[in-house]
Amino acid sequence: MRMFELTAALLEENPLPIKKAADKQQISVRAIRRLIAGQLNEGALFNYQITTGKIKRVHGFGLFTGNQPEIIAALFDQSHNLSLLILCMKQPVLSFSLLSDTAYISATTLHRRFACFDQFLSPYSISIDRRTYPFVSGNERQIRFLLFKLTAFLLPALCDAPALLYQHFLDIHTLRQQVLYATATSITSGKISPDCYVPDYYLTNEAAYLFLWKQLLAQETFFVPAHEAILITKIAASFIQDSDAQLWANNLSQIYQIHLVCALLEGNIFVFQPVVLTFSDTTVQLIRSFLLQLPHYEKLLKKHPELPMLYECVWQKQSIFQPMFTIKNTPPDT
Repeated sequence: MRMFELTAALLEENPLPIKKAADKQQISVRAIRRLIAGQLNEGALFNYQITTGKIKRVHGFGLFTGNQPEIIAALFDQSHNLSLLILCMKQPVLSFSLLSDTAYISATTLHRRFACFDQFLSPYSISIDRRTYPFVSGNERQIRFLLFKLTAFLLPALCDAPALLYQHFLDIHTLRQQVLYATATSITSGKISPDCYVPDYYLTNEAAYLFLWKQLLAQETFFVPAHEAILITKIAASFIQDSDAQLWANNLSQIYQIHLVCALLEGNIFVFQPVVLTFSDTTVQLIRSFLLQLPHYEKLLKKHPELPMLYECVWQKQSIFQPMFTIKNTPPDT
C-alpha cells in the first residue's frame, strides 16, 4: 500500500528526494529504502533507482496512460499487508493465533500490523483489535464499502465492465452476510451526515440499498430528484456558458451521486488518493458557488476534502470507483 503512495508522489515530482518521500508517509528513510529494495525492481513497471538521495522512476510515466488499473493491481498484488487486511475482513471468525499461522507471521509482528491497520481504518469508522471478536468492527456499511474497494484494486478487469463490478459488490455483500453474527449492524443503519443528500428510501431495507449501488455502478438509470436538479442547475448557471449547458446537463447526475456517496460514507472515497496535477476552473468555480448556495455543503466538503478530485473525475470521464494514480488521462512524462 505504501508503494502506491510512493508511485503517486513520483507523479508529482520525479526524481523525488528520499527524505521528502519518507516524510509524506511518516516513515523513516531506511523504511523507504527497504520498500524499494523489496519490489520486483525489473522491467518498465517497477524500475526505481536511488541516487544522490533521490528516488527516480527510470522510464518516466508515459506507460501510465490507459493502463493505470493494471499497474495498481501489479503493485498491490505484492502487498502482504493488503492481503492480510482483506483476509481479516473476509474471515472475521478467525482467531488471532489461527490468523498468525495462516499468514505465516509471528504474533508480535501481527500485533504491530494491527496497530497500523487500525490507523488506516479509523477514518472509515472501523476498528481492528486482537482483543475483540471478530477483530474488525464498526459500521457494516463502511466495512463492506472498504472491502469492495480494496479487493477491486486487485481486479483491473472490473474497471471496464460495470456489470462485473456490481456483481463484485454483491459478492462482497453476500460474503459478509454469511460470515457475520445475526447481531451484526445492518448496512442501512448508522449516522448519515449531512442527511439531506441521501433520500430516505435508499435506507428502508437492504434491497433498496443494493438498488442504490446498482444505480451508482451504472446498472440502472439514476434519476436526480427534481428539486435537487433545479437547485444545482441554478447554482451552476452563474458560471456555465450557454455552449456548455448540455455538457453540464449530462454531468448533473454524476455531481448529485458524488454528493450522495460522500454523505453516505465516511473516509476517503478513493481510499488511496490519486494525484491531480491541476484543478480546472470549473471545479474551482463550482466549489465556490456550492459553498455560497448549496445547503450544508461546507459540512460535506469538510467531511470529504477529496470532493474537488471527485469532480475532476466527472470532467475526465473517469469513474470515482476506478483505481487510479492520477485523474488526468495523460500524466506528463518526466
